[in-house]
Amino acid sequence: MYKVSDYNSGNIMDAFEEKKNVILPLGAIEAHSDHLPLSTDILLVEKYTLRLAEMTNSLVLPVMPFGQVWSLSEAPGSINIKEENLVGVLVDIIESLNKNGVKMVTLISSHFGNSNVMKTAARIAYEKYPIKVIYFIYPGIDEVKDEFINLNDHHFFLHACEVETSMMLYAASEHVNMDKAKKGTMKVPKDVDYTPVKWTEFSDNYIIGDARLATKEKGENVFRHILKKASDIILLEKSKL
Repeated sequence: MYKVSDYNSGNIMDAFEEKKNVILPLGAIEAHSDHLPLSTDILLVEKYTLRLAEMTNSLVLPVMPFGQVWSLSEAPGSINIKEENLVGVLVDIIESLNKNGVKMVTLISSHFGNSNVMKTAARIAYEKYPIKVIYFIYPGIDEVKDEFINLNDHHFFLHACEVETSMMLYAASEHVNMDKAKKGTMKVPKDVDYTPVKWTEFSDNYIIGDARLATKEKGENVFRHILKKASDIILLEKSKL
């Protein structure tokens, strides 16, 4: 068993001792245009982390469904949690795992808005507890960008586009409506790199790219690549324990 929630108080401690690493998936409820659900980041990270748990003999916690979505907080359906509140929750979870004798926690998000939250929580935990904390989103995803036809001009803005829609077609196709897939914003304002900018100021359908070009095959290739990169990281860090 890989899901922490499938254990009970009589057998979880043995699982913590044997598997050593616990994965905490972070998602978000956020606008992803009309062809993808608000739960896109939850569905992706659930598929991603369960497979990683199997590949690395780790445990995985239930997905945290809310994230920092300031950039799209004005879009319909988005639920934004302030970074400082999320950091506090993550640190509390890490503290609880530390008390249970867990040696390592892996924070993984499918939502780039959670990047600073994970990093900050890991730094706080580093100063307070002996438990090892690592964190990442999609390691190596830049290495497969040539698989895609028409990316936006800012490669870190993967949102409801050809890439993310392809990943959803592979991971949770029943939640994708390609009949509503559209071309979105292809040019991201340069000032997003150095000043706060709401995405609703430059996108009216919340797609940063062209969702119409997505395919299941592309999504499978992306998942295969990032799973290899991510599992290598986890296994390397587990070997150091």
